[in-house]
Amino acid sequence: MKIAQIADLHIDENNRFSDTLACLDWIIDDAIKADVKLFLAPGDFFGKDTSHRSTPRERKEWLARLQTMTKQGEVVGCYGNHDAPEDLDIYEGLAGVRMFNKPGVAFLSDGTQIAVLPYPHKASILKGKVVKDIEESNQAVAEELKKTIDDLAKASPLILIAHITVSGSETSTGQLLLGGDIQVGSEVLESSGAAYIALGHIHKAQKIGKCYYSGSINKMNFGEKEDKGYNLITIEDGKLVSVEFRKAPARELIFVEGKFQGDKIQFAMPIKVSDDLLSIENQIIAGADVRFRYFVNEEDLPKVNLDEVKEIFKDAHLLQIERSVNPKIQIRSQEIATAQTIAEKFQVWTKIAGIDNAAMVAGCVEKLNQIEI
Repeated sequence: MKIAQIADLHIDENNRFSDTLACLDWIIDDAIKADVKLFLAPGDFFGKDTSHRSTPRERKEWLARLQTMTKQGEVVGCYGNHDAPEDLDIYEGLAGVRMFNKPGVAFLSDGTQIAVLPYPHKASILKGKVVKDIEESNQAVAEELKKTIDDLAKASPLILIAHITVSGSETSTGQLLLGGDIQVGSEVLESSGAAYIALGHIHKAQKIGKCYYSGSINKMNFGEKEDKGYNLITIEDGKLVSVEFRKAPARELIFVEGKFQGDKIQFAMPIKVSDDLLSIENQIIAGADVRFRYFVNEEDLPKVNLDEVKEIFKDAHLLQIERSVNPKIQIRSQEIATAQTIAEKFQVWTKIAGIDNAAMVAGCVEKLNQIEI
């Protein structure tokens, strides 16, 4: 059986909407060509906020694609931390779709059983329990999750899907996740006995133990430089045969910094040319969304000419330019630092700040001299 794991869609009409839908369309089309018979969707269907209530437009676009998927195979999904309560319940009534808001087991038309674990909210797990501190709280959560997995294991599921953080997983920025989220060891999920464990929540595709994150289907921010796509899974005779990550055509997001020095903008990272294409850190500029931030001293502002920058990024899909100005007073603060007395420092500061009230300055200097004495 061919299976597609499609996680962390984050369909959001206010954030990279058309790009996300384009990636989703490519993934669905690719999965259909591979003759997939089951789609796994482990959470975070809509938005970036927690929790995001889907808009009519977002629901319309997702429904159209969900119907395409059900013509090819069955769909099993669950709530993620970004999915608002009851927001996905409407899809449960569609033929061939199972959507879970609490732990349970989905029975497919051929009798295959899929164990499902939606995002575990700590407050819900601890409701009615008395805990003394964070350590006791975390222990109680861990015990409840283990009980849940043990209960799901009784169904002898072929697959387990969950929206959760596995200890040791890495985010797109490469930072290990510590604290905050509920974390579970891969061995806890593996104790379900499932041949394949499909996870959502972490946007970077990776394998931890026997658990697989397929990552988000599109790049959500400029920190997500890795490839995006979905996992194409093959299971035969109850055993995992292969897992292939299929790369989607996600638009490149390029963040680059520079500074105005001398008489021009100096880029922090080299811009290279290969086959007549400009790139930064192996990311092709043409067709990308570029965020460029440069630093400039206040007194150099009149000299700045961004024509060269705009020319370099002319083939980008979108160019966003940000400016960070170093105030003149900071540039000349060394003069204040070298002044000997408080009164002298004050006099230097008034000159830098352009204060020309001689009488006021003289009065303040007199009082500062008295304080220092």
